[in-house]
Amino acid sequence: MNRAAVGATGVKGGGSQQLLQHVVTIPVVVHVIYNNANQNISNTQIQSQIDVLNEDFRRLNADTGITRNIFKPFAGDAMVQFCLAQRDPAGNVTDGITRTATTQISWGCDDSMKYSAYGGQDGWPGDQYLNIWVCNLNCANGYAYFPGTPDPYDGVVVHYYVFGRIGTVAPGYQGRTGTHEVGHYLGLYHPFDYQLCVGTSPSNCGSSGDLICDTPASDYPGYGCDTTLNSCTDSPVDFPNQVENFMDYADDNCRNMFSLDQIARMQLMLATYRNSLTTSPGCISPLSTYYDASLVEITEPVNEICTSPVNIYVRIGNISSGTLNALDIHYRLDNNPYSLYSWNGAINTGTTGTVLLPALPVPPGSHTLDCYVSNPNGLNDQNHLNDTNTVSFSYLVPGDGLPLPFTEGFEGGAFPLPGWFLINPDYDRVWERTTDAGGFGASAASALFRNFYNGSTGTHDGLLLPKLDFTTTQNTAVTFDVAYAEPASVFYADTLKLFYSLDCGKTYTQLYAKGGQQLSTAPPLGSFAEFVPDSSQWRTETVNVPAATGNALVTFKFENVSHWGNNLYVDNINIPFIAGMHDPGYPAVVVYPNPSHGIINILIPVSAGAVSWMLLDATGRKVWEGERLSQNGKLDLDLSHFENGMYFLQLHTSAFGVVNKISVMK
Repeated sequence: MNRAAVGATGVKGGGSQQLLQHVVTIPVVVHVIYNNANQNISNTQIQSQIDVLNEDFRRLNADTGITRNIFKPFAGDAMVQFCLAQRDPAGNVTDGITRTATTQISWGCDDSMKYSAYGGQDGWPGDQYLNIWVCNLNCANGYAYFPGTPDPYDGVVVHYYVFGRIGTVAPGYQGRTGTHEVGHYLGLYHPFDYQLCVGTSPSNCGSSGDLICDTPASDYPGYGCDTTLNSCTDSPVDFPNQVENFMDYADDNCRNMFSLDQIARMQLMLATYRNSLTTSPGCISPLSTYYDASLVEITEPVNEICTSPVNIYVRIGNISSGTLNALDIHYRLDNNPYSLYSWNGAINTGTTGTVLLPALPVPPGSHTLDCYVSNPNGLNDQNHLNDTNTVSFSYLVPGDGLPLPFTEGFEGGAFPLPGWFLINPDYDRVWERTTDAGGFGASAASALFRNFYNGSTGTHDGLLLPKLDFTTTQNTAVTFDVAYAEPASVFYADTLKLFYSLDCGKTYTQLYAKGGQQLSTAPPLGSFAEFVPDSSQWRTETVNVPAATGNALVTFKFENVSHWGNNLYVDNINIPFIAGMHDPGYPAVVVYPNPSHGIINILIPVSAGAVSWMLLDATGRKVWEGERLSQNGKLDLDLSHFENGMYFLQLHTSAFGVVNKISVMK
């Protein structure tokens, strides 16, 4: 059972999130709350549950052999292990177990066991310990909260008779309830969760079901151990239900694996939401002296840079028994020799600090940056498994940007597309591609942010376009189609923003922001349901970008700011090329939207004077012409009576003469 939800795996700051590259040990405190002797389980029984967790999360469990052959290639080692805490929050020696006698006979799933005021036990800081409450639970065998939940709720609750595999454990239970609930604690859903059988192909498996692509779609728990169960038809391979997955509801003697994509998700949670656990000193006895510095992540550079030399920022974690005051940091670009930076400062036990390394010259192209740490406080590091980290990035120079015009309708299956990035600083849901709706019903897909399912408010999630070259165009505009249902309350109003950057994303300038009623293209829904727009529930937005002119590497970012509202759709992003820039005598002309659903708008400087136009088809045949005097600088042409395809618009102005042909898609 799970109690809260987070969204699909995300990507930090527009870059590929650095996952765990070493085994992580999580300190555990077990709070035993008992009303009688049977509920006051033994230390040995508690240790047996820790043993089960260590076996299951490292794939060292004895029953790996019963994983069916079809699923063995997908099973793996999560590189996570657990210890009973040896140091309490005050720095004192502990065995990682608290015991609380209570008059409460049993407990519901209301979290009251987490409060001493209600006869339970207050938890230890959730950023340093995994809190597990063991009690006589009357609502389920266990429940857990997902990453991002604050204290005092954060942690896992398990019924005493399914905790561990010896002692008072009921027949048939082998500690897999604990494994299952810790899986939720590290961000995993049930395989049979959201949208039932929808996630049955590579294009939608990451946005439905359990948001994992190597666990087959399922709309029913695998109670017992029914290996013939196949409740959904998958594509391109129709897999049976993965009843051996720890996150299913099969019997304990049937569940025996986490999948590789589940492992990637748990590692992402440990690298982000639960990152502080990886540097907690909870497993270090205060009676011992221990030195361990970890290279948690390389925070810069990420993805793409536009300048050289590049600044390098690394985050250092201190898992030593005392303050970290000195450290050697080694770094190199590609396969060049390592450079050494001797750092001095102060990072307290159980915390992290960011260090700026000397700037590094970088040639254009794709690169790998390797870093490792050594000699904490001038002594030998006693854990080399967490010393290293690596990041890949590209140094772009003028000429690497895509030429205009630029258009994207998300009709291809890949998402994000090459050169695009998902920015997910809050590590919650991300933008995705959907085939549920397309702009004005004229396309089969669009970009979607599912605010309806987003478990957090105030999250900022970006959809970053590839770098674009504006050096040969003048004042242009960004057009896009948007769909959003008016929220029933101002308290549940999401916002869409558009930014641009001229320095590869170091700084952004906001161009557009609409939220709530102003953003809406459809009336409020009459029921609590996901918004899916029909062909009439879209609007085309046009945003001018004057400052981009002349820049070789321009970045645009769509950003969803979630506030517990409903789904937001974006489609048909278009940035036209402004004809005539190659000759300064030509005026700056903007044509939008392009492609068009019928109406195209043409912006022409008033100084152009009288304007005439010809519309040519793809063969060069003239199909329409007309003229008018330029007054307000805008000309609207209705192409709805023409067939779909490519056309060329040729303008003639009295002040500037002929303006080169502009391609128009309908």
